[in-house]
This record gives sequence, C-alpha cells and structure tokens, in this order.
Amino acid sequence: MCFSVCGLADKRIAIGVGIGAGVAAGVAIAYYMLSRKPSAFFETRVSLSAPSTAYVGEPFNVGGSLTAVVSGSSKPLAGESIEIYVDGQMVSRTATAANGSFAVQITISAEGVHTIRARYPGRVADGSVYMSSEASASVSVVPRPPGQPPPDQPPSVSVSASKTSLSEDPADFVTVSVCWDRYSSPPASGDYYNVGVLSETENCLFDNVLIPRDRWSSKGCAQLSRRFLDEFVPGSGSWYYPCLGTLRGYVDRVKSDNTVNVARLSTYSINDVTGLAYDPGTGTAMLTLARDVKNMAIIVQAWTENAYGAACRGLIDPVNTAATRGMWITSTQQMFNLFTGIYPQDIKMDSFVCSEKNIVVVIRRPDGSKTLRAAMR
Repeated sequence: MCFSVCGLADKRIAIGVGIGAGVAAGVAIAYYMLSRKPSAFFETRVSLSAPSTAYVGEPFNVGGSLTAVVSGSSKPLAGESIEIYVDGQMVSRTATAANGSFAVQITISAEGVHTIRARYPGRVADGSVYMSSEASASVSVVPRPPGQPPPDQPPSVSVSASKTSLSEDPADFVTVSVCWDRYSSPPASGDYYNVGVLSETENCLFDNVLIPRDRWSSKGCAQLSRRFLDEFVPGSGSWYYPCLGTLRGYVDRVKSDNTVNVARLSTYSINDVTGLAYDPGTGTAMLTLARDVKNMAIIVQAWTENAYGAACRGLIDPVNTAATRGMWITSTQQMFNLFTGIYPQDIKMDSFVCSEKNIVVVIRRPDGSKTLRAAMR
C-alpha cells in the first residue's frame, strides 16, 4: 500500500491499493485511521488449501479460514468477504462461516502451473480496524489421463434464450432452452421429468414440459416457446401473458446455475381502452379506444348481469362466466367490435335470461386491468 499526502489540515490521505473491492476497503480503513482515533488494530491471517494437481476444465475445491490475532490468540472472523484470484484475476467472492472458514469451487481451463490467492480486504467495525491479509498456493493443471473417467459430479442445468425481448406482435416469439447434463436420477414424482422455466421477477411459470421416463436421456435440452399473448393449453380458453423478466430453468428440483433476462416490450397500455358501448340493434358490444392501434393485445372476460349485479351468463362461454379470450386489435377508427365472430348465437341479449340489464367486460393487459359496463336497455 502506498500513500501520498493530499491535505494535512484535515488529515485526509489519498490511497493507491490493488483493484476491485479492496480499493474501497483500503480507502475506508486509511480514512478511519487518519480522521478518527481507532480503539484497536487487529492483524488478520488467511489460510488457504488447494490441491497440488487439478485437471483441465474440471472443477476443484479451494478453502481456508480467516482469523484475527487478539491478545496473542487467534479468533475466527465470521461473515467477512474473501476474494479468490487465479493468476491475479478475481474469479470468485465468498463469505466466511461462523467458524471463520470458507470454501469455493473453481475451474481452470488452461494447462500449466497457476497461482491461487485468497485475499481479505480488511474492514473497519465498531471502532476497530481489521487489517487486510492474504495467502496463496500453486496448482498444477494437467489434462486428465486417457481412459481415466472423471469422478462423479452432480447434475448440471443451464438456461438460454433466443432473444432478450418479446415485442407486442402476434408474429413475434421467444424460445427458452433448458439443457441438462449428468442427470440420471429417477423422476422426482411419477414417471415424468418436469422440465421448465420460472420467472424470478414475476414469481410465476414461463412454461414447462413433462418428459416420460422411457424417453429420458441423462444429457439433453428442451425448448419452450411463447408469444406476447398465448393460450395456456390450446383449445382450453385460458389465455395469459407469459411470465418474463429474470428466467431460471429447472429439471425437477434442480435449478439452473444461471439465469437469462427477457423483457416484455409493450406498445400499448390498459389506459388506451377508454370505454364500452352496446348496440341493442345488432346485439354487439364495442370497445372505445383512445387512439388508433395496430396489434394491441388484450385478454377479455365478459358476461351479462341483472339489475342487482348478479351474473347471468358468460358471453365468451355461456356456461362459464370466468372464461377468457385473447384478442389482437387493429383499428383505425378507435372502435373495436368485441364479439363479432366469436359466439354469434350468444351475442343477442335474450331478455328471458335472468332479466339481463348490463354487459360487463373485464380487459386485462400486462400493465393492469379495467372493468367496463354498458347498459343493455
């Protein structure tokens, strides 16, 4: 560590130390030492253990411990940050356990002798200064001998996406791939492996697929594709907007080590739907829009109600008032005929069904929902 005086009046000093998080820690320690009076200084010690030999491209473990020298004795330091370097480049960061120990798994892809270094950047806490320390070890990385199988390794799962955003366009779609390797365990339940993708941002399922046990391979990939507006099960009448954001893949209970991000690019807003009108002459309902639209996605739920607000019948499914339908709107007249061509026999508002008075339409968009009512008579 080197020092150069910047201003003696307030005892502040500019510091040049290593790189990365150590810079901030070093600055904090030096500033504290010179602007205040610390109650105690503690020397710290890092120990490091690593195998003398490792194989090219195969993970291996390194570990050690962090202690502080207090009154001549070693005291373990818990919850402290440890940086791991390979040949001067930081490859991992971890925290010490309650007993001061730490462990990480690293992989080196280049053959040769490499230097592993574990560094504690130091810290100021409760008026005490814990000084930085480090330890190093050498590892010889060699190719695995021919005919010698690698040791048993846990299954790995990874996820990737065909693109980073999904547009509000019926022709656009994104494909998310979940790949696995060394997965030979039996299915977690039943005779099917559950392979899928979860959105950690929206806390919901992007999609999944069940693969029969007799078609399973210990190494493979599954592709899951979704559009901006999709039907969960074709023909089911259950429409939704796929979960996006930060996506993580899984196979049964094993999650992918990595994530991918897919953004939803919405062109329109729920506020672009401004009203609902009913034409008793044709028995049709019209949505009023705030502007001309092209490829605006909506999910519609509609029913009729009587004068007391009780539901009479569904207009998308006469039996199920909760049924939904996904629609793409393209209109240059700020008006969209909501029901033409869906169930014409159910659009005429027959007065004998529980004295229908109003039509109720719920419009859903990714950014929210809106309930609209229009008088039938």
